[in-house]
Amino acid sequence: MKLPQTPFADVGMNALAMRPSSSVASRAAKAPSFANELDTAASASAPEAEREARLRADARGHAETLVAQSLVAPLLAELRATNRAAEPFGVSDAEKRLGPVFDERIATQIVRRARFDIVDQVEASLLKSSGIAPTAPSPMRKEMVAS
Repeated sequence: MKLPQTPFADVGMNALAMRPSSSVASRAAKAPSFANELDTAASASAPEAEREARLRADARGHAETLVAQSLVAPLLAELRATNRAAEPFGVSDAEKRLGPVFDERIATQIVRRARFDIVDQVEASLLKSSGIAPTAPSPMRKEMVAS
């Protein structure tokens, strides 16, 4: 049984590997790189104020993460380790394995909601190292600290 002829039956595999013409290759060599185009577009679309706001938000987030992981999470882990409940109410295997995950999540929430002064200090240090002046605390925050 003979298979029907297709319109491309006489085209070999070498014909499928198309090569760009010399004019296309020369235009591609002269064109700026994609990374340069992205940098140009990003700098044109993100004014200095937006960049500074993004850096401030990043600094606050990193400061909260640092304080949560280095100060609050170890305290929560210590509290979890002091549980000496009897067998049916004691610590299960799942709690032993997932305890650090819960500690990290709870520590992050505690730090975010409590607005610790140490977070403000770490944030100010991060902003200073990146060349941005830290913001002054709000008047309400000053009253809370003073009393």
